Amino acid sequence: MMKKVIDNTIVTAVAAAVHSRIPPTEKIAFSYLSGSVTEGLATPKSDYDAYVVMREPVEETEIQVATEIGMVEITLLSLQTFIAISSKLSMGYSNREGVLTLYELHLAHRLVTGVALHNQAEFSKLQTKINSRELSSYLAQFSAAFAEKCYSDAFGNLLANDEDSAIFNADRTVHLALDLLLAHKGNTSSLVKWRSRYAKAILSEAHPVFIRYMDLISAMPSHNRRRKREYIAHVGRFWQSVLDYVHAQKYFPNAHVEFTEARVYGRDELVEHRPGVLKKAPWARVIDKDHKLYIVGHTPLFEISRDFLLIWLLIDNESTEGDISLRLEESIWDQSRPKNLSANISQLKERGLIL
Repeated sequence: MMKKVIDNTIVTAVAAAVHSRIPPTEKIAFSYLSGSVTEGLATPKSDYDAYVVMREPVEETEIQVATEIGMVEITLLSLQTFIAISSKLSMGYSNREGVLTLYELHLAHRLVTGVALHNQAEFSKLQTKINSRELSSYLAQFSAAFAEKCYSDAFGNLLANDEDSAIFNADRTVHLALDLLLAHKGNTSSLVKWRSRYAKAILSEAHPVFIRYMDLISAMPSHNRRRKREYIAHVGRFWQSVLDYVHAQKYFPNAHVEFTEARVYGRDELVEHRPGVLKKAPWARVIDKDHKLYIVGHTPLFEISRDFLLIWLLIDNESTEGDISLRLEESIWDQSRPKNLSANISQLKERGLIL
C-alpha cells in the first residue's frame, strides 16, 4: 500500500474547499482527502479527491470546486456504505454474501490511503475496521479467480479455433496476474491506470515479472495464427510462474520459488541442455479453489495433495528429477518430505503437464 506524507497547506486548502460547499455539522461523520495526491502518484493534471461521509443514508453525489491549488472533486457518501464494505471484507472472498464490487474495492482503497480533513477520530476508527491486510488479501483472491477464468476461456477459445477471442482473454490474464502478485505483496488498489506505477514501486522496474509483463502487453499479435498461439503459451507461462510463487509463499516458503528466467520465460535457450531436465507445460498450473488444490492443464483438473504441490513447485524448468530429489534431502523438509517423487513425476508426464 502506497501512502505519501501530505503537505499541511494542501490538506488545509482542500478542507477549506470542502467546507465552503458542505459546512461541518453533526450530520457529517468525517471527511478525508485521498487519491493520487495521498499516494504520491499525482501528475500536473491531477485533481484533489475529497470524500464527505454522512451519518445518514444519502444519494451519492459529486461536486467540483475550483480552487487556487487546482480542482477539488468532492464525493458525498453514506457511512452505511463503508460499514457494508467492512462487513463483506470480514466475511472473506469465498463467502458469496461477502462479494464486493470493483467500485466497493476502490472505495475501500481510497479510505485506507486517505488523510482526514474533519473528525480524525471517527475517520481513524473506520480505517481500523477496513483493514488493509484484509483488503489486499481479498483483492488477491479476486484477481486470482478472474485471471484463471480468463486464461481458461482463452484456452477454450483456442480449442474452438477462435484465436482472436483467445488473445483478448489472454491479455486480460496478464494484467490480472500482475494484480494478483501486487495484492499478494500488500497492494490494495484495483485502479488500472496506476498498475505500472504500483508495479515499479512494489517490485521495481528491473523485476523479471515487470519486464515480462511489459513485453507481453506490448506484443499482442494481430495476424499470424502461429504467433497468436505462441503468445497464449507465453501468457500461460507467465500466469504459471505467478501462481507458483504465490502458492510457495503460502504453503512452502522454504521452497524459495523465485522468478527466474527459466520459470518466467521457459524458453529452451535459457535452460542448460542436459538430459532429463523437467519442464512444465506452459498451460499447466495449480489453482487453489475452496481450500483445495488442483492442477489444470489439457486434461480435466485433478485434486492434489500438499506433497504433490511441493514437487510441482520444485520443478523449475532447469532441474532434473535427480536435482529435485537432492533438494528434498535437505533438512528443512524433515516434516514434509514427499515420499513418492518418481510416481508423482510419472503422473505429471502421463497427463502432459511436464514435457
